[in-house]
Amino acid sequence: QKLAADTGLTGSALKAQGTAIGEIYKTSLGSMADVEHTMATVISAFGLSGKAADDLTAKELKYQEATGQASDAIDVMKEITDAYNLTADDQGTVMDLLVASHQKYGTSITEDQSALLKMGPALQAANMDLSDGVALLNLFETAGIDAAKAPMALQFAVKQLKPGQDLNDLIAQISSITDPTERAQAAMKAFGARGGVQMAQALQPGITSLDQFQTSTEDTIGATGRAAQAIEDGWGARFTLLMHQAGGTLA
Repeated sequence: QKLAADTGLTGSALKAQGTAIGEIYKTSLGSMADVEHTMATVISAFGLSGKAADDLTAKELKYQEATGQASDAIDVMKEITDAYNLTADDQGTVMDLLVASHQKYGTSITEDQSALLKMGPALQAANMDLSDGVALLNLFETAGIDAAKAPMALQFAVKQLKPGQDLNDLIAQISSITDPTERAQAAMKAFGARGGVQMAQALQPGITSLDQFQTSTEDTIGATGRAAQAIEDGWGARFTLLMHQAGGTLA
């Protein structure tokens, strides 16, 4: 009944998606309510149905497992998708980018999600995309700057750009300064006084672009699935999955 109310599905379509929810539940650590909410959002917000809806629901649930988030994580992911003019097909890439960055740089995924939402307009104004935003957050983490401060620092930096420049030009300009004091002054001028000194320490000579703070293709593709699998391999998770498969109600 809730799925029908949330999606407007009726008849055979409603029955098919209800059956899919039961099957997906058997391979997920989330509760039946988590699976149902995720499926309903995939259908109503992303406009998917049938196997496409089933597949994205399963991916979103693995992301929730891998990142320790509740089912409302999909609502945030939909907001990010809209903010960067992405589609449902891009969801897997976004999730893998965030998980791989967390694994390599120790970033907070929930903080990164929030920061990316706020950074969208400034990044697009600088002709940059979501992957650049994730790389920028990796740079901030390397510099020891909280992700919550990234949107303001980015907005500040974008205002410093000259016509034809992008953020990579600014980064290369700062890192080319060998004197630590002068580099710190340049970083403060570019990113603001609060984080300038820390940025100068991260932007050592040799750092020329955000590409150096990207995760490799090998590490990124499939990162969410691997992280979720590692969790599912634990004894507690195995027991939960066995209960789900047997029709239990744990989780």
